[in-house]
Amino acid sequence: MPTAGVHNKQAKPLRCSSGRAFMPAACTVMIINTYASICNNFVDHSPRPALLGKQYSGTVVLNLFGTFVLKFYICIMARNKAFDPEERLEKARDLFWEKGYNATSMQDLVEGMQLNRASIYDTYGDKYALFQQCLQNYAKEKLFDYKQCCDKVSPMTAVESIVRRAVSNKKEGKTCLMVKTSFELASMDDGIKMIVQEQAKASISVLQELLEKAKQMNEIPAEKDPATLAQFLYASFSSLWMMDVLFGDREMLERMADHILYSIRH
Repeated sequence: MPTAGVHNKQAKPLRCSSGRAFMPAACTVMIINTYASICNNFVDHSPRPALLGKQYSGTVVLNLFGTFVLKFYICIMARNKAFDPEERLEKARDLFWEKGYNATSMQDLVEGMQLNRASIYDTYGDKYALFQQCLQNYAKEKLFDYKQCCDKVSPMTAVESIVRRAVSNKKEGKTCLMVKTSFELASMDDGIKMIVQEQAKASISVLQELLEKAKQMNEIPAEKDPATLAQFLYASFSSLWMMDVLFGDREMLERMADHILYSIRH
């Protein structure tokens, strides 16, 4: 798969503050032409201009101007990228999701993200920093999925929708990225553990809120503790994904989901 840097052919054109598109090569030509024009009209025997009360030769002024233009150009180019960082982040996330952190090499990321190494390091940092951003991206997406289910009329219907989605909205051959990461890295890396833990807390909080409402509406027995149920439910997702990886039996997963829901309702 061919790699591409920040100036790949399929990238969207960069845009200036006015919204008009411009390309790096055109900017370079424009700057060089402007600088050359000034050089042709501003020679050393021309009158020395006064800047901040001091006299400078034409050469010094030209050098100052050239330095300013170069820095300005570099600054503009550094603030614009000819690719979508979020889109390429998702490509990296899917690679880590498929292979795990340790088995994913930088060359895998270069090929999968279709970026050169310099672009990856400049935009995301090293492999570890990139992986952390991938986890945060995944956590945000999972929480969004949970909250989408909360729009249901009945709280218990929303809980069932979350459980069914855990069974149906999976990618073949892949367990939950957070579950996978918790087994691979969370016990050894505090930074990764914190991200996984925060995602778990946020998900459990959504489930607990739904179960508290379900209890108020008599959808679950009064003696049930919503906090414990939410923790049990979240832990059950790991079991579902593990059984899917081991057996790949959809009917088995559906029966397990039925049993989980039954244990909450009764």
